[in-house]
Amino acid sequence: MRAADAASIDAAAARAAEVFAEGGLVVLPTETVYGVAAMLERPQACEAMCRLTGGNPAGPATLHLSGPEQAMGVLDADDPALQRILRKLLAAPVTVIIAQSRDRTEAKLRELGMDPALAARIDDQGAVSLRCPSEPATRRLLERAPGLVVAVGAAAGGQPP
Repeated sequence: MRAADAASIDAAAARAAEVFAEGGLVVLPTETVYGVAAMLERPQACEAMCRLTGGNPAGPATLHLSGPEQAMGVLDADDPALQRILRKLLAAPVTVIIAQSRDRTEAKLRELGMDPALAARIDDQGAVSLRCPSEPATRRLLERAPGLVVAVGAAAGGQPP
């Protein structure tokens, strides 16, 4: 990546972090589709994201993370084998769905200093979806985000991307 590209990405990531902090929505490029993203801790932004895309306002949305280490803070991932698997899988641009009870998700959010009720936005019947995009601009944006980012596909509900 050229220095000019890196500077442009850093500037865009800084602006996106400001938008997130203000409770706004950000469009994220990923390897396959564009996503509309919001801060998990901003319920009005999450609701707006769902209205815009035709998604379910009650959730669930996919957590978009800056890297596998951030996933360890959200998941009940004390098992070294699970940690190794997550590091391998989340190094690639895939969505990983991990079984985790709603109670454990609430407890992990509490450990992060977040409202455990936010688990409703990411819990999908006892599972959590995680993605660590490899697209450089999106990865940088997620590194600078002021908290956990959730996203849904930008296509209108039920429509192909």
